Amino acid sequence: TTTTTTTTTTTSSFPTPPCFSNDVMACIDGSQYRPLPPAWLLVGAARSGTPIHDHPMTVAWNALLVGCKLWCCLPPDVDESLLLLNLDDDEGDSISSGNAASQCDDFDLSAIEWFHQCEELPADARIIVQRPGEVVYLPAGWFHVVLNVEASTAISVSLALRRDLPMVLPLLRTYDADFATFWVDRMSEEQKETLAGVGEEDRHIENTINASAKHK
Repeated sequence: TTTTTTTTTTTSSFPTPPCFSNDVMACIDGSQYRPLPPAWLLVGAARSGTPIHDHPMTVAWNALLVGCKLWCCLPPDVDESLLLLNLDDDEGDSISSGNAASQCDDFDLSAIEWFHQCEELPADARIIVQRPGEVVYLPAGWFHVVLNVEASTAISVSLALRRDLPMVLPLLRTYDADFATFWVDRMSEEQKETLAGVGEEDRHIENTINASAKHK
């Protein structure tokens, strides 16, 4: 597995690029809905990595400092069968058998196992070989699996972009209305000025926020 840690030294030594500086989720940092920090220092041995997953509400950027990483990125509308997720709801066999190997099947594939087992990928899949000094950007909702080809050290940061609010807020309200209301309330108090209407995109975002707030 990849070891993760976060320190104030890391964030001060490697400041956030200006294009990723406006995190509209920063207003709920430290709350029950975002208790963990958004920035992490990732250290992983060769052949370790991160299993397939996505971030439905946030984008992410990953800057590699040392080593080499292999990425496979798949769009949000990808055929679910291509993700090789463990979606079997029949847990009885593995639990009742008491067999350790069977119980391990309850977990998603490790990164290296995923790359071994994946076969044909869709045309819009993205394979990336990341080397030191390169930054990988992941849009919200994109699935990705990451393998450390060599022992690697990287900085990974997740954030919510203002442009994604019209998509993220209605989706969040469907699945967790309390979370959505909490976030909207905090944005209204602390970040309203940064969301002031400048052009059609900002008016759309502001209308979405106001519409959400009326339903709390």
